[in-house]
Amino acid sequence: GVSGSPNLLSKDAEGQRWAIIGGALLDAGFVKASIPALGRAVVADKDNTMLHVALGEALALSNNGWITESAKAEFDFAIKADPNDLIARFYMAHWLLQTGKAKLALVKWVGLMRTVGDDKVWNDRLWEVMPQAADQVGISRLALKALCTASM
Repeated sequence: GVSGSPNLLSKDAEGQRWAIIGGALLDAGFVKASIPALGRAVVADKDNTMLHVALGEALALSNNGWITESAKAEFDFAIKADPNDLIARFYMAHWLLQTGKAKLALVKWVGLMRTVGDDKVWNDRLWEVMPQAADQVGISRLALKALCTASM
């Protein structure tokens, strides 16, 4: 709240300021502009997995969804700290697909689909990427839909 604002001005809050700036830029769609701010936030708060994920996502989005080694390193860090991080898992499945492991990527995304349940944002996001992997391994959309809803 507003009462916490003076704390943001303290020397110790530099990382938090960069996190706010980087996050705001990323949310506003200024992906490339968010990267330096998020990078500084990560340097200031090395153990914050949310910052690593945000930086990894910004790096991936700035490369048209391509998971670079630097983006992958951020997601790897996050998954080691929290194996259930949805965003990191989503992008690591992208990395699997781009490195020729379509079947494994699809398995990861189907697992995510089962995890997110009826969350429309995640469902839409996953249905944007899963068909490409399914096509590569010869699975129809109907079979993919069955895989995603089985045991739910």
